[in-house]
Amino acid sequence: MAEAGADRAPLLPPADDAPRGSRIARVASVATVLATCAFLAGASLGGFASHLPAARLGDARANHPANSCAPASDFRATSCAAIFGPGAAATEKTVEAFAACAQGGPIPRGRAATSSPTTSSTPYRIPAPASSPSPSNPNASSAGPGPGPFAYAFVHIPKTGGSTLATRWTILARQSGACVSEAEDPERHAGSFPLDPAHELFPRRCVLDASTRAAPVAFASLRSNLGHGPGETGARALERDRLAGRRVWIKGEFAMGACDELDAPCAYVTVLRDPVERLLSHWKYVCLAGAEGREGWPRRWLERDSCDLDPYQFWVRGRAMPWGRKNKQGHPEALVARLAPGADPSGACALDAALANLFSRCSKYLLTDRVDEGLDALEAIAPGDFEPRLDDLGRRGFRAATSQRSRRVNDGDALGLSEEAKRRFDAYADDPKMRRKLESLVPNSRTLYEAALERYDEQWKTPFGTC
Repeated sequence: MAEAGADRAPLLPPADDAPRGSRIARVASVATVLATCAFLAGASLGGFASHLPAARLGDARANHPANSCAPASDFRATSCAAIFGPGAAATEKTVEAFAACAQGGPIPRGRAATSSPTTSSTPYRIPAPASSPSPSNPNASSAGPGPGPFAYAFVHIPKTGGSTLATRWTILARQSGACVSEAEDPERHAGSFPLDPAHELFPRRCVLDASTRAAPVAFASLRSNLGHGPGETGARALERDRLAGRRVWIKGEFAMGACDELDAPCAYVTVLRDPVERLLSHWKYVCLAGAEGREGWPRRWLERDSCDLDPYQFWVRGRAMPWGRKNKQGHPEALVARLAPGADPSGACALDAALANLFSRCSKYLLTDRVDEGLDALEAIAPGDFEPRLDDLGRRGFRAATSQRSRRVNDGDALGLSEEAKRRFDAYADDPKMRRKLESLVPNSRTLYEAALERYDEQWKTPFGTC
């Protein structure tokens, strides 16, 4: 732990793939570390924010007083979930409205977000274990041992290296009978990620999409219990599928809460990365590389053929603007926003819920700089679901699933950066002043990440619970 008065301390070991190693100043306040230690020593998750110094939360406590914080334990009852509710259009505007709501933005009315400044303080929080399964969901987990997951939802936080896990998701979906054709299940097919036309399974689709305009259809498919019908009838059909070895795989930035839509045992997986490293990586991806067709670039950048913002300016802009066409990077506190949708991710209310969800019985998380180890751990606790099988994949697919898993996340060569752009990135990444400024944007993400590091090894001592 850093000594009092130190403005930086090497709280984390350098990433295995980071050539800067010890040159990188990993900045975190003593207050954050002390708060995390207090939590790990037994502080209640429900009141964790009360243990954080007010300085760590800035104006969040003033914006979100204690009596306005009302976590929702049923995702289907949240205002955000209503955006993906029955009849929701599969459009970019629908997804943008959901994303704005997930980050505590304007509460939607009907199908579109309003211009009202009112914000939501109802983050989703995974419900505590019930004493017995619900009558409407006979497969729901109880406080005691229960069935393993039928569905796995991968909460994809941008620029955490989650693409490696996303590739694995498709492979595991194939071997567990999750790929469907349009003729077999039109709704599930429409709500899933399309495969490349060159893929051997094309035009079948395997993984439900909780990121793009297909997300409302994916949630509708889950609500219908994948076409089996809602309620007990659908739940019993899904249980037969589970016992037969079939599984459902969901992936996307908005996957947290998806388990509540399905009447079957379900679990979450995510990948976490050092918050400042994530901000730098996302700035490089959007600003320096102009990736994905310069998505999110305003007209001024396009006219100049350049993003002229430094990383701090870039993320201040992202924090101030509503998520949409001109802001695809979202809020800098993405670790919190994606794990606890429905509240301002810089506030105490969202942090409480995000910590509770991350350490829930039905959640497991990997770390970007230990992803190989995490994949091995997933295989160890759920070998039937997470271990790629040679007989199902063939030798080519097996090699793709088991090799080169922990490559460097979006390195300059892979992004096609010019030498000038690489030098610009390295200069900011190695600048202690810039890193301190970025650190100031992510106090909640830092608290969450430090707590996750402390609990990382402990989580693998128990199998998946289910939601």
